[in-house]
Amino acid sequence: MISIPRRMRVVFALLSAAITCGCGTGAAGNAQPTAAQPSVYAEPLHQPWPIAAVAPTADPRVVSVTIAGVPLPSAAGLCHADVSYELAEAPLTVGVGIHVLSRLTAFGKCATGTRRILVRLASPLGRRDVFASNRVTPDGGRFIAVGNGYQECRPPRCNPMYQPVIPDCMHLREAIAGSDVPAHFRFDGPCRPPFAAVVVDVGAGSCPVSDESNSCAGKRLTRQFWFSDGKFWKLVLQGDHATCVDAHKALATFPTSLCSDPQWIGALHR
Repeated sequence: MISIPRRMRVVFALLSAAITCGCGTGAAGNAQPTAAQPSVYAEPLHQPWPIAAVAPTADPRVVSVTIAGVPLPSAAGLCHADVSYELAEAPLTVGVGIHVLSRLTAFGKCATGTRRILVRLASPLGRRDVFASNRVTPDGGRFIAVGNGYQECRPPRCNPMYQPVIPDCMHLREAIAGSDVPAHFRFDGPCRPPFAAVVVDVGAGSCPVSDESNSCAGKRLTRQFWFSDGKFWKLVLQGDHATCVDAHKALATFPTSLCSDPQWIGALHR
């Protein structure tokens, strides 16, 4: 017969052994704490997703949009994610809202990469700005046509949150200042509301402001074509060799006659 003190010693020994080996606890005694798992939902959730890059395609009515950090199309199980988009077109802008449909809110344990979405437009892209719908911030989210491609508008050179100004000729300089030009630029050209065609001397902004002649002036020019919708000035087209014909292709109502205006011809030869 075992005495009470001895019984207690046996119980304590058994408890100690159970704690040491993890028996009956469902976990090994040497198990390490694991990282918190991302939230998993019974039904997939639509998550707005930022755009990483925008590019034109051979089809003028299709724009390529790239997103990053999402599971690859081949991903299965919890890592599977579907991608969809919403489109909002305007004469001078294209808004694309990307949504990722997944049961996960984070993809840290999934193989991720970039995915390219081909967005079909109702009218040709032209050189319209492309906005990431609901994702435009002071740091980015707006893509502008540069050369034959698109670049994200980022400060300090470009303001993604640029808001158009009062659409009269007196405020045209403010509108130009909000586009992708240096602070101390010069410009000239005809303003015939609701349209304007100007030659912008972006090289002039490369030299310090001075009352004397600017040695940087006239070294680098670009051309801009503007349209007013009655509320704001909107940039139709910008390019070093762009013409009113190009602006007319981007916006059918833009008059090609502005490039025959003496003020335009004079601006080209200054």
